Amino acid sequence: MDGGAAWMVSGARPGDWGADVGAAAPPRFSGAAGDMLGIRTAGGDLDGGGLGDLLLAAPYRDTAGDRSGSVLVWFGGPALAG
Repeated sequence: MDGGAAWMVSGARPGDWGADVGAAAPPRFSGAAGDMLGIRTAGGDLDGGGLGDLLLAAPYRDTAGDRSGSVLVWFGGPALAG
């Protein structure tokens, strides 16, 4: 419960992709139960590679102890470029 999830929709504005995302399902990032992945998000060119990078907060992820939290980073590339 409360694992959280985030979908990345390249180039879309709110409302552009409609209710039926099944036809062209965007990448989905999922957290484990209780992680609350995606409660905060950010993006930008973090590594200077010229492509957008994606950050997702998971404030209750247990990687370094009980509810220590994490920020997960996906660096831009062919899989994230859309």
